[in-house]
Amino acid sequence: MLFPAPAAPRPRLARPGLHAAGPWLVVVALGAGCSHGSAAVGRDGGAGATGATPDGSSAGGAAPVDGGASSDAVPPGDAGDPGRVLLHRLNRIEYDNTAKDLLGVATTPATRFIDDLSSDTPAGAFDNAAEGLTMSAARYQQYFDAAKSMADAVWADDALKGRIVTCAPDATDACARAIIAAFGLRAWRRPLTDAEVTSLAAFASAAQKDTGDFQAAMKRVVTLMLSSLPFLYKVEIDPAPASLAPHRLSGYELGTRLSYLLWSTMPDDRLLALGDDLQQDAVLAAELDRMLEDPRSDAFVQAFAGQWLGARDLADHAVDPAAYGNWSDDLRAAMTEELYLFFTGLLDRPFDGFLTTDAHYVNDVLGAYYQLADPPADDTFFSVDLPGGQRGFLGLGGFLTATSLATRTSPSKRGDWVMTHLLCAPPGQHAGGNPPLNLGVTPASPRAALAIVLSNPSCSGCHKLFDGVGFGLESYDLVGQFRSSYSPTEPIDATGALDDGTTFDGATELAAALSRDPRLATCAVRSTFSYALGRVLDADDDARVASLRDAWAKGTFRSLLRAIVLGDSFRMRRGEAP
Repeated sequence: MLFPAPAAPRPRLARPGLHAAGPWLVVVALGAGCSHGSAAVGRDGGAGATGATPDGSSAGGAAPVDGGASSDAVPPGDAGDPGRVLLHRLNRIEYDNTAKDLLGVATTPATRFIDDLSSDTPAGAFDNAAEGLTMSAARYQQYFDAAKSMADAVWADDALKGRIVTCAPDATDACARAIIAAFGLRAWRRPLTDAEVTSLAAFASAAQKDTGDFQAAMKRVVTLMLSSLPFLYKVEIDPAPASLAPHRLSGYELGTRLSYLLWSTMPDDRLLALGDDLQQDAVLAAELDRMLEDPRSDAFVQAFAGQWLGARDLADHAVDPAAYGNWSDDLRAAMTEELYLFFTGLLDRPFDGFLTTDAHYVNDVLGAYYQLADPPADDTFFSVDLPGGQRGFLGLGGFLTATSLATRTSPSKRGDWVMTHLLCAPPGQHAGGNPPLNLGVTPASPRAALAIVLSNPSCSGCHKLFDGVGFGLESYDLVGQFRSSYSPTEPIDATGALDDGTTFDGATELAAALSRDPRLATCAVRSTFSYALGRVLDADDDARVASLRDAWAKGTFRSLLRAIVLGDSFRMRRGEAP
C-alpha cells in the first residue's frame, strides 16, 4: 500500500535530466583578547582592531557590546562545562547560502571563486567542524575576489541594489550610517556598535571623496563587509578570554548557531528581531520547531544525514554495468532522496525503529527497483512497506549500494561503515598493501576469500571486527537487491557476529542485535551533538553525550535536537586558560 511521504520538509532533489540542479585578512570591528585560536574576544577591548583591505583602505571599530548574561535554568541533558569552541569559519555551503540570502541573488558569483580553492577538509565526520575550516592568504584572496564580484552583480541590478541603498546622500553621513547599520545587522548577524558604524562611515566618506560617487562608495563598503572576519566567521565573544567560567551566548550569537545548525545559512529577520529574547527556554524551543517546519531545514537533512548516513557518498559512486545493467542517474538520485526522506521521518518517529521499521520511500524508479507489484506512477515519493523483509536503514538500497564496490559487495566495507557511522567504533585504519580479492577463481564467495585475509596476522584484528558485521548483509547484492545465492552452487551464508560476541543470521537478526547495542543510541547522540556544535568531540565530551543520551532515551530526532539546543553546550561558551 502507498502512503504519502512525510509531511515534514524534504530535500527538493530533481531527477537527473530535469535540471533542479589577497593576502590581507580584514579583521573589522574585533577587539583585542583572542586566546589560543578561539573566538575569545574581550568585550572591554578598548579601541577596536583595524584591518586593511587589499586595496590599502582601512576600517576599524570596537568590539560588540555585551548581549547580557542570564542565569536561566538549563534543562537536564548536559554536563555543565560547554567545552571549547573555536573561531568558526563558514564552510562552502554555509558561505554560498549566506551570500545568496543576504544579497537576494538566486545564484552567486562566489561559487566560481570558492570552487577554485581546495575543498573544506572534514575534521572528524562533518565538514562544519571548525578544526577543518582553516584560512590562508590564498583562500582569503579568493574570498575578497568573490566579495568584489558579488558587489558588482548587486550594483548591476537596480532592484538588488535598492535593497541595500535605501536613502539618498545628504550633507551629513546620516544616510551612509543608516545603510551600514541595516546591512551590517544582517551581514554580521548582530547589531553594529556606534564605533563600528562610525568607522565604516568614515571609510565610506573617504571612498566617496576618492571616487566622487556615493553609490561607488557604498559598493566599496559592502565589499569590505563581505570580506570581513565578522561575515566569514561565526564570531562569539568571551568577556574574559582566559576565564574557564561559562557564560551565556548573546541572543544574536545563539540565533547564529541555531540558524547554521538547521538552515546552513544566516539568521532570518525573525531571529534577528528576537535578539536576547531568544535566550528564553520557551522562545528558543518554539524557534527550533518553527525552523524545522520551514523548507530551509532541508539543509540540515542534506548536510547532517548526507554525511552521517552516507547519502552524499552516492554522488560519486560507480556501478559496473556488467555487474548491474540497470544502474542510472535516475536510480542514483532516487536512492539518495530515499535516504533523506528516511531521516526526515526520524524527526518525529522514535529512533527505536531506525533499524527495524517497515517504512521505506519510493517513486516510480524505486518502485521498479524494489520490484513492487503496484509501484507509483511518477516521481512522487510515497511511503511503502517493502516485501521480502527488507527493513530499516540497513535495508535501504542507497546504503547497500554506497557500501559496495563497483563490481561486487564488500562485507568488509559494509561492516566497517556500520561500526564507524552507527556504533562510533571504527575498527582502525587499513594498513594497505593487500592484493584485491579475486572472486573470478576459487574461492568464489567473499567469505571464502576473506578467510585468506583473516589468516594474515596484520589484517585479522580489524577484519574479525567488521567482516563479522558485513556478512550479515550478504543477502543483498552490490545495489541492494535481495539474493539467496552467489551462483546455483554457492548459497549465501549471512551468519556473523558483533564484536561483543553476539551472533546473528541475516540482516533482520543483525538489525535486532544492533538495536539492542547501547552504542547505537550513543553514537546517534554523539554524531548529532558534534554536528550541532560544529566541532570534533573528545573524551571530555563523553559525560555530556551520556547525559544527553539518558535524557533522550531513544526518542525522536526532534526531541534530541531540542535537548541539545536547550543545553549548556549549545547556549554557552567559555574562555581558555593560557
